[in-house]
Amino acid sequence: MNIDPREGLYLYILLLAVEVQNSSRIVNKKFLLDKEIYIQDVTEDVIDYISSIVGKNFKEDMLLKTSVALFLNSSLVRVRFGFQIHNPFLEEIKQRYPAIFSACFTSSQVYEKLIGQFPSEDEIAYMAVLFEGAMEEKKRNINTAIVGSGGMGIGQILARKVEDKIPEINVTSVLPANSAHMIDEDQYDLVITTISKLKIPHPYVAYTTPIVSQQDVYRIQKKCHQMKETKKNHNQEYTISSLIKKEFILVEKEVMSKEEILKKGCDLLYKNEYVKQGFYEDVLKREEISASVLGGGVALPHGMANLVIKPAVVIMKCAQRTEWQDGCVDIVFLLALNFEDIQSTRAFFSSFYEMTMEKNTTFLIRKAETEEEIMNVIMNSMNETEE
Repeated sequence: MNIDPREGLYLYILLLAVEVQNSSRIVNKKFLLDKEIYIQDVTEDVIDYISSIVGKNFKEDMLLKTSVALFLNSSLVRVRFGFQIHNPFLEEIKQRYPAIFSACFTSSQVYEKLIGQFPSEDEIAYMAVLFEGAMEEKKRNINTAIVGSGGMGIGQILARKVEDKIPEINVTSVLPANSAHMIDEDQYDLVITTISKLKIPHPYVAYTTPIVSQQDVYRIQKKCHQMKETKKNHNQEYTISSLIKKEFILVEKEVMSKEEILKKGCDLLYKNEYVKQGFYEDVLKREEISASVLGGGVALPHGMANLVIKPAVVIMKCAQRTEWQDGCVDIVFLLALNFEDIQSTRAFFSSFYEMTMEKNTTFLIRKAETEEEIMNVIMNSMNETEE
């Protein structure tokens, strides 16, 4: 039986994808990739990146890690060879979870680096659901190490007591006293110890007795408050207000096409030396690969990170809804972010996530008639989420 070479190639790729999905890594196949890709390493990279962007620590979530690994194991093969999947909930996901969808969208740089291809919105939507589910479960956001002298068993009991009495605390490690000098400040937000005179190289150390009395709880909560205030002040440079400036808010009175809208926004960034030449062309290229419509009339286009000189966001309120591939848009957030610069990217997406949870925000932006009014809407929205 003679088989058309193209059909044979298709069958080969299909069987190869099945082999990959049944293995713990993508192996070094000559036709597949030039290098080995270990799914575990890729999974950790993606989770680390999304954790940094949204300001939540997903690294200890084993269920999420397993789910993302299984997803990437097949997704990388589909994207590499152009297998299209359909996500029937794509529009609903974009409308309900626009910020986490956008944050996952920026992680497409991982695909680009590994296989030279960008995932479709359908692929991104599946990933967004995994992270959104983990985010809703992630109520504890102060990563804490417990340091004591009574052994691991007593340490675990102490950890449960602290978590029961202070819902914000997430104990990620229980360490013996002789490991205190090895504590990494970047790994933990807070250290709690039962040894009052123990020297621990961390700026936020709280002492507690083994019974975790009300006075102990007060001391720990006070240290938590100090930590939050210090970090808040330290990160003032990287807030959404530093990325969104009045001169980068445009209220359009004339009807414009999608290309005209993007050209005007990109030209504004280029004129003010925020992006390099070629940024507009790259934004268009990315829109052709996967449109940036989030749903609800909002789009979030962006260009290559290496074309960004300084981070900024252009907000454009269109005169009327404009055709944007698979949807219509009248509010555009044009991103000039270096997605490898975690601080500025996190500043936008953490604020954007909170802002989009307030359904009234986009309504007020549409109602606004001036740049000043839109700026006030955004700043008021940020103030409300911080209170």
